[in-house]
Amino acid sequence: DDGLMSAAVSAAFASTAGLVCSWTACASSIFCVLAAVFSEVRAGAESLVEQARADVMGPLEQLEKAIGELASEQAPAIEQLRQLPEFSLSADDFPQPSLLSVPLKGCRKLLEAALSDARSSAASIMEDLVLESHLGRLATQRQAFSFHIVLLPLAASTAINVLAAVFSAQWLARLADSASGAERGREEYELGAGDGPGRPSRSGWFVASLYLCLPLAMLTLCSLQLLALMMHWRKRKLCSMVNKALTVLQRDFSEHIDGAIRTTADHVFYEVFAEVRARAAEFFQQHEQHLCNLKVMAEERAGSGEVSIQDKALD
Repeated sequence: DDGLMSAAVSAAFASTAGLVCSWTACASSIFCVLAAVFSEVRAGAESLVEQARADVMGPLEQLEKAIGELASEQAPAIEQLRQLPEFSLSADDFPQPSLLSVPLKGCRKLLEAALSDARSSAASIMEDLVLESHLGRLATQRQAFSFHIVLLPLAASTAINVLAAVFSAQWLARLADSASGAERGREEYELGAGDGPGRPSRSGWFVASLYLCLPLAMLTLCSLQLLALMMHWRKRKLCSMVNKALTVLQRDFSEHIDGAIRTTADHVFYEVFAEVRARAAEFFQQHEQHLCNLKVMAEERAGSGEVSIQDKALD
């Protein structure tokens, strides 16, 4: 029994040693993949800030461009009106489209300052978010990865293998004792019957086969454990876990960036843009009123035989 127990425990440790070597190599390759992915994520914090900058500055630039185009379109008409001094209404009385951009002065600097603050803290924020994620900690901290992914599974496998070896040895020892008892009974029966020394004992071959079964059983068990670990960390599942973690990281990082620039963005896009809309409404109302006045003056002068203001403006 002691020999069978020693053989079982030795087979368990030998097979577990092979499992340790195989799984350590596989886990090392998994860590390299995770570390590379999360390293790119941490380096991509700057690009996410630039994307936020494009989203924030885009509406402001479009509004400034629209006001500039409106001013360019109205400039020739205002210049032609300045060349008509005989009318009592001066061209300078017309509302200037360029005045619509007055509230926007300083908005670009405010947004750039807020984005600059967000950019300066982007790396630290991304680092904190990565460390808050379980998969992020495993991907960036080798000790944490080795403890959770290598040490704990291998310790559990070692305990399972040793217990399996002990119970297997005890069970096989009972089988060996039963086989030996049956063999001794057969030999006593044959000697009592006068049949001679009898046939060669089969218990020795049976015990030898038991000693061979233990290493094979332990090797099979360790192979199944290695297969289970590899299936748990298979490529498809690993990619799914990484994609989910990256989605959460990008969402949380975007929320932090939005929070950093929210106050300034609300001031620009709500208060300043509201003032621009009010100025635009006043501008078009005054513009329409002045055009009506000019039309009335033109009709009065045309009725008195003078040159129409419209013909001069077109010239």
